Amino acid sequence: MRRRRGGLFFWVVVLALLAYALIYSNTKVVLREYAVSSPDLPSAFIGTRVAVIADTHGRFDQEIIDLCEGADIIVLAGDIIDDASQKDAAAAFAGKLADRAPTYCVTGNHEWTTGVTDAFKDALAARGVYVMDDRVAALERGDASITIAGRSDGNVHGDRPSNGALLAGTQAEDFVLLISHRPYEFEEYAGLGADLVVSGHLHGGLIRLPFLSRIPGVEGHGGLIGPGHDFLPKYDGGVYSGAGRSTLVVSRGLAGVKLNNTAFHWMRLFNPREVVMITLTKG
Repeated sequence: MRRRRGGLFFWVVVLALLAYALIYSNTKVVLREYAVSSPDLPSAFIGTRVAVIADTHGRFDQEIIDLCEGADIIVLAGDIIDDASQKDAAAAFAGKLADRAPTYCVTGNHEWTTGVTDAFKDALAARGVYVMDDRVAALERGDASITIAGRSDGNVHGDRPSNGALLAGTQAEDFVLLISHRPYEFEEYAGLGADLVVSGHLHGGLIRLPFLSRIPGVEGHGGLIGPGHDFLPKYDGGVYSGAGRSTLVVSRGLAGVKLNNTAFHWMRLFNPREVVMITLTKG
């Protein structure tokens, strides 16, 4: 009898901890901080803080905005909406961010399924957000500047320049921050001179089991499955190094993975929602 009670107590504790982990991962928003160093960074931009928000999928908590306190640049890395009904709320959310710091946005694959992509981009621009789909712009500070470039989502927006054409006007000594919803082309971006690439899309691998990263042949950081049902995705979240001292930072996002065309999002586990804060350094 005692052994049976002990076994029951064990499973009650395990289920309680699992329930807590599910609630925490799907409601809590954490601030995850990284430092990225580049020899190309102008001295005037040393210490610049870049907040990255990705994959909100219609969730616009005030907590997300609050965690951007102190950011010098805010990046919206795609999949901010996944339904036309979210357009106005998303624009208002982005406008509050733009009131805090220069805010740059690219579209993700879900924006292009809503049927209101162009109207959404217009609404963002009206709120002071820089829509960077296949565009390059300079951010100046005194006599110095850095280059900010953005990519629209490739699978659903065929009429766009190549990566090389987008970055053709940049120089080797320029510091280039490139925003791309999907991280899969990182090595090409690095080869073209992007110093820092920021992305989302993978939702942290949805379920995170950190011990997976210790298994030989596993390239990710412990994420189990990507939005395309890819098992053990490589760029599941965190920091990655590329050619020419380029760095990729992938946000784990702020929502679960949407199930096909339904309103249902898969639950996250051991994977809290996050705002990323990157501090730029020279070196």
